Amino acid sequence: MFRKLFIAIIVCLTAISCASTRNVETENNEGKPVPPVPPVFLNKYRPLTNDKLATFMEDWHAWSKKVNASMPKSDSITILFAKVFHHYQKDLESDISEYIVLPFSVEVIDNRHGKKDTTYMFPRYMKTNKNEPDRKVLYITPEIQGHLSRFLGRLRLNKPGKSHLKRSPVNERGLYTLAGYIPVHEGHWGGYWHLQSMPIIYDITITPDGYELSLRTSWWSGEITRVDKDMKTITQGMSWVE
Repeated sequence: MFRKLFIAIIVCLTAISCASTRNVETENNEGKPVPPVPPVFLNKYRPLTNDKLATFMEDWHAWSKKVNASMPKSDSITILFAKVFHHYQKDLESDISEYIVLPFSVEVIDNRHGKKDTTYMFPRYMKTNKNEPDRKVLYITPEIQGHLSRFLGRLRLNKPGKSHLKRSPVNERGLYTLAGYIPVHEGHWGGYWHLQSMPIIYDITITPDGYELSLRTSWWSGEITRVDKDMKTITQGMSWVE
């Protein structure tokens, strides 16, 4: 009997320990989105080559649909992201790419209570009216960005201690093909690529008066946009150019 009691106590203590560990892990990772399925499909494409690009896009889209399914459907930040994204999409140059590419996560800074609380959220592509056509959406992570950048070329390959900039050649055929799937813009300073649909929303700050969004509107420019509490008025703030 004592042995059974001893075993029961050990089992209980183990369960409590595991629960505590999970709680600590949850607190440490709170607000930082983790994809429901990591982009392990990248392992099939090391390296990514021109002849595998079509299959890569299919796998990327399948993974993105799983990510999309885990996102909030109607929280205030998601609605805000959609409103601002669509507002600028109307004014920017026509996007003829097959897919819309959104960042996997956007930084959200809450300044309403006298301190800077930083969290992270999933963006989400939402229709703003019933007549809007369905669009295929891809979510890009730093890993996917790096994978495609290596595929395209023109990366900075400097070794530590060397001042001369060395770049790999551009994969012209790959660049032409990829640009048919997603937006592709070379960075203003060269050596890197913008692979997201404009506007690229980098962060959202919640203020007592509403919201401020830092975003990029082209490969060389961007601005700070303000939105009122009711999300009815969108006004342009400070703009910048590179």
